[in-house]
Amino acid sequence: MLKVLSPGIRKLPHLQSFLAEEFKQYADPAVLQAVVGWGHKPTADKARAMACREQVPYLALEDGMLRSLDLGVNHAAPLSLSVDPVGCYYDAGGPSLIEKLLGDETWFDEALQERTERFIDFLKAHALSKYNSAPTFDTAVLAPDCAEHVLLVDQCAGDASLDLGCCPLNAAQLMLDKARQCYPHARIYLQVHPDVAAGKRQGLFDLTKLPSDITLLAAPAAPFTLLPHFKAIFTVSSQLGFEALLQGTLKVHCLGLPFYAGYGLTHDDLVHERRKELCAKRKRQVSVAELAAAVYFKLCRYVNPVSGERCDAEEVAQLLACQREINEANRGLKVVYGVKRWRRAILNAYLASTGGTCGQIIYLNDVTKALQTCVDTNATLVQWASRSDVELSNKAAALGIKQVLVEDGFVRSKGLGSDYCRPYSLVFDTKGIYYNPNQQSDIEDILNSLPQRADWSELQQRAQRLIKHLVDHRLTKYNVGSADNRYLKRLVGMAGARQRILVPGQVESDASVKAAGGSIHSNAELLQAVRVDHPEAFIVYKPHPDVLALNRSGYRAEKDCSTLCDLVVTDCSIAALYDCVDEVCVLSSQSGFEALLRGKKVTVYGRPFYAGWGLTTDKQKFASRKARLSLADLAAGVLLLYPRYFDWESGQFCRAEEVCWRLEHQAKQPSEGLWIRSVRGAYNIKRAMFRLIQGDLS
Repeated sequence: MLKVLSPGIRKLPHLQSFLAEEFKQYADPAVLQAVVGWGHKPTADKARAMACREQVPYLALEDGMLRSLDLGVNHAAPLSLSVDPVGCYYDAGGPSLIEKLLGDETWFDEALQERTERFIDFLKAHALSKYNSAPTFDTAVLAPDCAEHVLLVDQCAGDASLDLGCCPLNAAQLMLDKARQCYPHARIYLQVHPDVAAGKRQGLFDLTKLPSDITLLAAPAAPFTLLPHFKAIFTVSSQLGFEALLQGTLKVHCLGLPFYAGYGLTHDDLVHERRKELCAKRKRQVSVAELAAAVYFKLCRYVNPVSGERCDAEEVAQLLACQREINEANRGLKVVYGVKRWRRAILNAYLASTGGTCGQIIYLNDVTKALQTCVDTNATLVQWASRSDVELSNKAAALGIKQVLVEDGFVRSKGLGSDYCRPYSLVFDTKGIYYNPNQQSDIEDILNSLPQRADWSELQQRAQRLIKHLVDHRLTKYNVGSADNRYLKRLVGMAGARQRILVPGQVESDASVKAAGGSIHSNAELLQAVRVDHPEAFIVYKPHPDVLALNRSGYRAEKDCSTLCDLVVTDCSIAALYDCVDEVCVLSSQSGFEALLRGKKVTVYGRPFYAGWGLTTDKQKFASRKARLSLADLAAGVLLLYPRYFDWESGQFCRAEEVCWRLEHQAKQPSEGLWIRSVRGAYNIKRAMFRLIQGDLS
């Protein structure tokens, strides 16, 4: 039996995944085999005493080095935990798993070194740390008249890492004296701990009595955006000292004995005899990469917060990079104009930052007030793209107001947006919107510049895996309809030897049809054009699901379309239809993009976002689309870089991969208010009455 005494530990999300090995190893319910506690905190004294008394292993849990977006004191669930069966990483008085690993040179090979170096580069490039809610460091606070800057790191008074890391008495004063002595000509700065800055804890330094030669950095800052501006760092035992080693350009001075001191990598005030002896026995010096591998890959464990499954450090790093990027983009005031009330809860989630949504989003329906508020507060104007006010946008542009247009993403939900199903993805475009080729857009810029990105190769590999997943699991934008194999076989039988072409219908009043349709304005006109080009083909027409659901206009016009094709399909999922056709002909429907992902030939009569890159047969020209892209390139830009993804169950921003997992495993829609449930009920009654009176297309 693995005994967990702490109620707090038992409440940790996904504890079974974090400790999967231990729950399997210590599975006998009749015998106490191991005890779990939270490090060396007083709350773990009972657990440690029990382990000692029963002579069983004690497992020390602590937050991992890549923990979460927000602070633990703000109740953010951990994405990583350190699990130490030897000791506790910040306890210099006894051995730990890190020390054990660094005493054994056999596990750290060339492949692991290369992996670690890539991982460190990723952490630095995306400014990732234990907590990731801090903004990018504002260099304006640095003195311009000083060539050298030295950083002192404050810590939370009474923290176990101080006591067990041999924190000296009067550490704050000693740190300051040492910095003055070693760097007499440098400007000295003090970085406050995030919990202290948040008002949750007291630090080592008395911030009300700082000497005049210390500049206080009270605002939190992402470590890897802060550290490059300093020559040296002084700390007792902060993780920031470890990250300074990873930065590779600073001298790290340790007044205590943190987990990264004593190996010849830092300038230490104290001598750690056990680590000194360990280093003497090694054939080579401990490297920063070896230390990092022991910490990130061996000590720490990781769980995907959406699937709840164990994953590797790279996956959590990618997820945190995604969350941090969105969190940074969401800082500042947003004025949201003209959106329907039911969308406000959605935008509250997608525009949230760790500063909270209260006071950062203002909803207005008055043009004059919206413009004036943006001017007065330097706010960003946000509109729903398909319902945006063009006159308002033009006035905002003339005033220099930042603008964002919002629209549904490309892997959206299990159910229609017109049925008020919450979206798992939205796009936030600062220049235009993806479906309008008549103006500049972020998606076009992303795709044009993709081959110049430093991470191009990694994005291609990730996109290839995502494409395979989407195809294998038949995931599309709305994920509605079923796949009846008997029906599909009948379709193939009806077509015989003729070429099978799928023509997906669109909502004719939709903004994308008006903006990107060119000379074709209706589904009937599209079908006529396809028939002219393919007179002998077997044409399968699938009306748009919003029209079939009677949520958008055009239901009666679909009967006219039935005379222009060989077969109308209404109740089969479009993902299944892709497998049964040779070609897909579209106006501007996203279905063309989904067909490309499935290796189908796609002929485009309009100007959608995925055309003009060398992958489709285009009836129109695309002068602004310069890059020639592979399918993986297109998917990387469209699915990985352009949209934002949000998981409603965990309440976190995530990646496309997590949304795919959620859609596969979603048992029910995210909970909604009474009003939306009532509207859905009314829609269902409306559909039933209409079909009873008019009959269905099929």
